[in-house]
Amino acid sequence: MYRLFTYKPLEKALENNYGIVISKSEVDIAEINHWGTAGKYPNIGFDVNSSNSKELIDNTTSNRIAGSVGLNWAIFNGFRANITKERLAQLESLAKVNAAVVVENTIQEVILSYYNILLQKEKLTVLKNLKTLSEDRYKYIQLKFEVGGTVIYELLQAKNVFLEDKASFLNQEVTV
Repeated sequence: MYRLFTYKPLEKALENNYGIVISKSEVDIAEINHWGTAGKYPNIGFDVNSSNSKELIDNTTSNRIAGSVGLNWAIFNGFRANITKERLAQLESLAKVNAAVVVENTIQEVILSYYNILLQKEKLTVLKNLKTLSEDRYKYIQLKFEVGGTVIYELLQAKNVFLEDKASFLNQEVTV
């Protein structure tokens, strides 16, 4: 199979996804269905039983093995085998389509997760810049307050904005 590019997380997700493994197994099971499963051919059954016993009084043992073979064959059952075979073929095609959908959904989830990670990292960068700017503004207002150029209300407001930006940055850091 020719690949234009390789993306390791995507390959890893496709190899290790349980939904994909299960859907492949369902396709394999659906492909096994044949005319014998549909009931066109005879069913042959084997049965073997074993019985062992030991008498404690006279110290005798007995081993019995019994076997049986059975054959069942419906000669005509109203075209039930043909209808069943058609249904099994439909189930096989549905299993294949379902497997393709599971693979596509897995690819979509990996790509969305990748871009969500990039978005969260970019958001962290923006919040870091915002925190730096609000810290600089807080320090500037603090200097202005010390020289008497502003009131305490503006200082507390700037401090509040700085602390909110710092909390947002730390929460985003945890998210990343």
